[in-house]
Amino acid sequence: MTLSRSISLLLLLAGKAASLIGEDGLCSLHIYVPFTLDGVENLAFAETPNLTNNGMSQLAAAAMAVRHFNERNATAVSELGDFIDCPIQLDIDNSLVFNTDADPFLSSRYFFEESIGADTNSSGSIPCAMVGPFHDAPAAELSSMATAAQIPLITARSFDSSTVSDLYSPFTSSVFPDIVSSPNVIVDYLLYLNRTDFIALLYPLENLGFQRREAFGLEFDERGIRWTSSPYFGQDAESTDAASRSYFAAMQRILESGYRTVVVSLRDPFTDLRPIAEAAEELGMNDGQYLYVFVDIFDPSLLFDDDPIVRKLIEGAAWVIPLSEDLLFFNSFFSSWFDQGQGTVDILNQLNPLTQGEEGFVDAQPDYYQTAIPEYGCAFMYDAVMTSGIGACTAWNLLNATKPRALSGLDHQLGVRQSNFRGASGEVTFGSPQFTFLGGTRKPGTVIWSSLNIRTPELGIFSIVHWNIPGEDSGWERVGNATEFDFIFADGTTEPPLHLRDVPDQNYISDSLRILGLTLMGISILAALCFAAWVFVRRKHRVLVASQPFFLYIICFGTIVQSSTIFAVSWDEGAGWTQQQLDQACVSLPWLMASGFVLVYSAIFTKLWRVNKVLQASRRVVKINHVVIPMAVLFGMAILVLILWTAIDPLRWVRKEKNFMTGESVGQCNATHLWTFAGPLVILMVIPPLLTAFFAFKTKDVDESFSDSWWVFAMILIQLEVVLISAPVVSILRDESTNGRYLGLTFLLWSFPVSTLTLIMTPKLLAYRKALRGVEEKKAKRGETKGVRVTGIPLSSNPVTNLSVPGNASASREDPSSDEIASPPSSILPVVAEVTEERVESQNLQSANSDPALVHAA
Repeated sequence: MTLSRSISLLLLLAGKAASLIGEDGLCSLHIYVPFTLDGVENLAFAETPNLTNNGMSQLAAAAMAVRHFNERNATAVSELGDFIDCPIQLDIDNSLVFNTDADPFLSSRYFFEESIGADTNSSGSIPCAMVGPFHDAPAAELSSMATAAQIPLITARSFDSSTVSDLYSPFTSSVFPDIVSSPNVIVDYLLYLNRTDFIALLYPLENLGFQRREAFGLEFDERGIRWTSSPYFGQDAESTDAASRSYFAAMQRILESGYRTVVVSLRDPFTDLRPIAEAAEELGMNDGQYLYVFVDIFDPSLLFDDDPIVRKLIEGAAWVIPLSEDLLFFNSFFSSWFDQGQGTVDILNQLNPLTQGEEGFVDAQPDYYQTAIPEYGCAFMYDAVMTSGIGACTAWNLLNATKPRALSGLDHQLGVRQSNFRGASGEVTFGSPQFTFLGGTRKPGTVIWSSLNIRTPELGIFSIVHWNIPGEDSGWERVGNATEFDFIFADGTTEPPLHLRDVPDQNYISDSLRILGLTLMGISILAALCFAAWVFVRRKHRVLVASQPFFLYIICFGTIVQSSTIFAVSWDEGAGWTQQQLDQACVSLPWLMASGFVLVYSAIFTKLWRVNKVLQASRRVVKINHVVIPMAVLFGMAILVLILWTAIDPLRWVRKEKNFMTGESVGQCNATHLWTFAGPLVILMVIPPLLTAFFAFKTKDVDESFSDSWWVFAMILIQLEVVLISAPVVSILRDESTNGRYLGLTFLLWSFPVSTLTLIMTPKLLAYRKALRGVEEKKAKRGETKGVRVTGIPLSSNPVTNLSVPGNASASREDPSSDEIASPPSSILPVVAEVTEERVESQNLQSANSDPALVHAA
């Protein structure tokens, strides 16, 4: 079209838009109907789809609507009786019907050509309204024309929300639910089928696909449903490798997500469905474990009856679509259809845009309405035509006209938007209460939705098994109780696929690592028991008497408790443990860890403190109960924190999702206010090692028979290094790798008891073996000086001066297991305090000989 012709058209439309309905009340229509689909013969289907029947059926519905409106026949629309006085008539003679075909620009070209060729002195082919089409592409083109020409457009079917938006298409209204209002009903249906989570949306990578993704995404998010989306590039009539790869990649993304409910939006069922089915077959997604829900409109039995790959995909699927009441109930529209006679047939033949001999041409016979059943979409076309007439009468009433007068396109459009009547497809009224800018959308909840269950040919191709009828108690329900209304899924049963998604990777602890951890735990516990048994058996030996067996028992018991912590962290659901059992294991974790740690270190520092008090001669006799109070206080405070923690906010076993898409998760113990209680507990656990290090320093020059200072320093250093290395690693792996975290945590927990047993108990065993062989130390330290004797150590093995023993000391010597250590009298304190490796002052030796003292080691 040349620029001059376009300018001429705009000027012509500008002049006509002011009075599209003249004072004579005649309103001509442009009706757009899909009779054929050009280019479909190039598709790789078993049979070429034939849209002639559907197009002719829609045109028949339009002809019936024209006659009903002009005659104010209220058999199908009772509200027509309210417009008896309205002078508006739909002008059959000047109305035109166009075959929309598959070309999105064909409809707009028809409009241009007919409008430019119109007589400028009459309304001619300048319509008062446009009705149809039945596809989104021509609807989008015509909505732009309607806005430019200020002519109302009433679409019979269009998903595109932009065509009913006041922002983009203020002159377009639709009697079909648009893409924004439909997700609410479709998600309700998914919930009705117990598909409560993990939904995948397959959509075309185009404007309409983006709108559908946005609308479904809002609905899923509002319902708290986890979902994913996967786009594909649609293909034209001829398949390409790139398009095939796009379908495959889109399906593969859904496979990787693990989601097993797939909502499929098709750009064009003629071109999209087969490659999707091929991709599903190749990826193993066509095995009955997936539920496919299609949300676009067409009759699958018409297109794919003989295609085995496609049939395998859609059998057991659901096609959720809005249906007109005439297809579900024998309503007034349906009965009126069969009552039509020659007059309506004449209108139908007059409006037929195809000529005899042209592809798709049908010459309607007098009994056409009695022999042809209304195809899908007829009711919506009937309501679209009826809306154009009722909208004009509504506008005439709004203007309080008492006599015929001209109506502009704007007047007509306002009347259309305020129309409210019960048509063939249900209640027809416009406007979205949720999205006020969608003034041209059909009001939600005014149309019946149904689920078509695609079945095997033996079961009848498909069956309407569920529906959602508008009303106060609207919701999805079975159409009937008979078995014919059972939903037959892909596996041939009436139960939907069991799993909503593939079982995600739960990152369970591997059995081999669990065995390793429990083995390490067993080794440390066995070692502690063996050391404790050895101490008990050899408790009267001078080496163990000097080491204070009471505290050695506590150390062994503490390491057993520490080792048991490995058991608490070795289990998860993969080992068959229940949530309750795992919760109990989590609660025990801080108890075992903290109590064992405090016991071990408290016993060591108390043992060293007792030795230090003896050598400082702060008391004549130092019993265990004289030094055990700090240990008891620390242990009691730790127990108090643990009790409060357990009572107020105990650790619970929780699963933390790592990947929202795949559902991969890790299990761990956690609490709402973890550090509120863990913080004070850690502080209490730090105090005993600090005290231990302090008293180890204070007693560093004491003989190793009484003090383990250097071994204690080594133990503290090793355990500190393990914590500094292992703790960050475990923290990093906490949410990433269960096996890595478990291995690091096991090593950390095992290192404490093993290092303690190795560095505290093993030296006692080595000293005991040396004593049995008669090997003595050459160096003299505090506690092994001449003039001072340790009870329980035979004189033959302790080369000290043979001293006389006071009566009170003899009892202690005879009972080497005494729980007290007696400090020497003041006269020998200088000897005990000042002995060096080189010499002992003679005057102190003399004092020691004149007044000997006995140090009792419990």
